[in-house]
Amino acid sequence: MLASFFPDDAKGGDLEQLILDVVDYADGSADGEEALGRLLDGARQALEPNAAEATLDQALDVFESLARTLMDHFVLLVEVDARILGMRSIVKISYEQELVFRRRPWEHTTVFTFPVPDFGSARSHHVEVTVPAALSIRELSLRDKATHDHVLDRPEGNAALGHVSLSPGHRFSQATVRVEACPAQSGITGFTTVANIAVFLLTALLVLEKIGATHLLARGLPLQSSAASVVLFAPALLLSWLARTAEHDLVRVLFKPLRFSLGLFALFFLTLGVLAAGPLTMEGRAVAWALVWIASGIGILGFLGYRLNVRRLRLKRRGE
Repeated sequence: MLASFFPDDAKGGDLEQLILDVVDYADGSADGEEALGRLLDGARQALEPNAAEATLDQALDVFESLARTLMDHFVLLVEVDARILGMRSIVKISYEQELVFRRRPWEHTTVFTFPVPDFGSARSHHVEVTVPAALSIRELSLRDKATHDHVLDRPEGNAALGHVSLSPGHRFSQATVRVEACPAQSGITGFTTVANIAVFLLTALLVLEKIGATHLLARGLPLQSSAASVVLFAPALLLSWLARTAEHDLVRVLFKPLRFSLGLFALFFLTLGVLAAGPLTMEGRAVAWALVWIASGIGILGFLGYRLNVRRLRLKRRGE
């Protein structure tokens, strides 16, 4: 198929071997890219004497797209009933593909891209992307590499599904899908926000009690045995949001800052439970109170820094 691009006197020999070298490799491998480079050099040398400069670049662009199609595609044979021949039919297939994405959890969002198989095979190509339920799609785009045409979809709310469609520039056009995903506002994001508010208010109350500004807690009374169990209910609830079943890597990475805060808040309430259960020595109580202040301080400030960074990135994105 590739050889049909060249004049008869350029076929055979070295050029056909270059074509076979490209087909033998998978797209993206170092050897495959090197073989593709040799093929494009050979194609330019074969076409230059027979093509004007204006059409040469366009021909090489189409030729490179076709070569890459043969590098990263596979042949699918489907046996169908003879009675449906001539009828429009839909064949659905699925296969695993490694997903490479940006691992920057403190930026609140992640971006990943993937190529569209055989993008130029139809008059229009539709792409639908669904992210895990705990996430939402902020932006979905489809770009034609040949014409640089692109379409955007920015779903509203906590939509986990996005859809775009685009017509290819030519039969061998290649395209890339870009997905920007972030944690959904419901679920662990909302729970962590509520937990931060609760811990902040409780910490403020404890500080006021420590400095004698308020007198809401009775002093000198014997501790109740049920006090510890009541306080320890909070870390159990927080830890339930950490002990989840196996998750997608996207979810695990994006939720790291939120789970970091929840883990510190669990330590905060656990230490309060130990203080309520007592009795501790003076040194033990000093260590316990130090853990209370450290856990609440780092947890609250970490979450506040995370949210401020999210806001900064949103404003920066709007300015662009």
